[in-house]
Amino acid sequence: MFRREWHERSMIVLQSTPAACLLRIRQTGVLPPAAEHDLNAALADSRLVEPRQDIVVEGRASDLVVALLDGFACRYKTVARGRRQITGLLLPGDFEDTQPALGGVPDHSVATVTACRVAMVPRRVLERLFRDHKAIEYGFQCFTQVELRTLREWLLNMGQRMADRQVAHLFCELLHRMGDIAMVVDRSFSLPFTQEELADVLGLSTVHVNRVLQELRRAGLVRLDQRRLTIVDYDALRILGEFDPAYLEMPGPIGASLAPARY
Repeated sequence: MFRREWHERSMIVLQSTPAACLLRIRQTGVLPPAAEHDLNAALADSRLVEPRQDIVVEGRASDLVVALLDGFACRYKTVARGRRQITGLLLPGDFEDTQPALGGVPDHSVATVTACRVAMVPRRVLERLFRDHKAIEYGFQCFTQVELRTLREWLLNMGQRMADRQVAHLFCELLHRMGDIAMVVDRSFSLPFTQEELADVLGLSTVHVNRVLQELRRAGLVRLDQRRLTIVDYDALRILGEFDPAYLEMPGPIGASLAPARY
């Protein structure tokens, strides 16, 4: 389903502001005006990609790095019989590769979940930004560290937590991540993922995900309406999911004061 190719005819060239990417990298420390200018220039040209299109294909090398300016995407892998495991969610401001100098052949695919606005940045441009601006290089190092922490937390979630705790933990994580990019209002945010996609994140069946969502609603912990999730009782949801946002904090002395907002 997600193995469609990247066709030029499916993309619209836009001029957009990379506000989400700038917001994300500012969270790792002070971004000097010259660094912000150069990063902004690297992200200036963007394209609109339709939902459920591959933008990175496993096994296919590319000299471009995708920056997600708007919309939702995911990293995923598949097995021979076609079943898929989503291994990461990309939100506005995320880069699909935070170590562009390493290059190589990707061992996973990246696909849009919703319509997405993306910038395709040549690796050599990012490498030059790293050389010229240590704040940008440090920011990408922080992104890598948080991604690794998040992946370990997901492994723990799938391996050791019951289904209701898995869903609670994921919803708390999304609340914090989306709050960091100013996409939360009154503990409410867009949740464009289908139940099948949530199942592919959590390693559960769609039926099981549906059952858990109904339980969380009945317990008064969450409300789902028109692909929008409202956390009704954050404290109870956090306790249920055994959620500690420390793994989402930016590492190092700069990030020590950047703990995710309390909800």
